[in-house]
Amino acid sequence: MDHEAAHNAIHEPTPRDSSAWGDPARLVLYLVRLLKDPRVPRASKLKLVGAGIYGFVDTDIVPDPIRFVPGLGYVDDLVLVVHGIKCLVADAGPVVAAELWPGDRASFYRSMLAIKWLDDQLYERLRGWVKRLADRIVGNGVSSGPVVVNAEGSR
Repeated sequence: MDHEAAHNAIHEPTPRDSSAWGDPARLVLYLVRLLKDPRVPRASKLKLVGAGIYGFVDTDIVPDPIRFVPGLGYVDDLVLVVHGIKCLVADAGPVVAAELWPGDRASFYRSMLAIKWLDDQLYERLRGWVKRLADRIVGNGVSSGPVVVNAEGSR
């Protein structure tokens, strides 16, 4: 696969159909190959390994066994691991990323779209949840976003 085709496979926008859900079995083998390849930056490998360790350690930013919202405690783990995968693939570069994929171009494309889509969705949803929580804590209807003040000093 040439450089341009590899770059496009990683960076093209996600299609709206449901066929772009990736290939989990190949993804695991792919991550092993990326972690072993000397062309992939060590810092990127450490990010993914650190995110993976964080997912298995009992100490968390959001405690895992939150009883009143099932699954909420695992969101921070999932966000970090998915983002670590996305960074590892991006830092490997499009040519190396495509070369190490253990399958055809179509499965590579679907899996990269799935990773990008999941990372974007998790980030946006987490950001929205944090903003709503901050707005609720403030409690007076004032947005927790940036405050814009005009030249006269009013909002």
